[in-house]
Amino acid sequence: MKLARNHKINKIIIHKLVLVYLCIIKLLSAKKLRFIEFLIIGVLLGIIEDLIAIFFATDAKIDLGVIWVAFIVALPFAVFSELVVDHPRFWELFFKKKTAD
Repeated sequence: MKLARNHKINKIIIHKLVLVYLCIIKLLSAKKLRFIEFLIIGVLLGIIEDLIAIFFATDAKIDLGVIWVAFIVALPFAVFSELVVDHPRFWELFFKKKTAD
């Protein structure tokens, strides 16, 4: 009985999250939504990368404080990556297009 109730609650929560996501999609332009999605992915991957490095390089216990520090460290790099490196013209700075003479 309890398991069935938890399943129903989880289903309702997921449904609400999907509705919120769909509302956000309608409010934001495609460019802003892409930026937010990749920023979230960049932050999550940065946190995971930092936690792996901390786990193997130190004897520190992974707790909420360490995760918070990993988040603070990962955030600026994710923002930099999204604003600069993922800009469509960024790579043109390094690889100039050859012009036909």
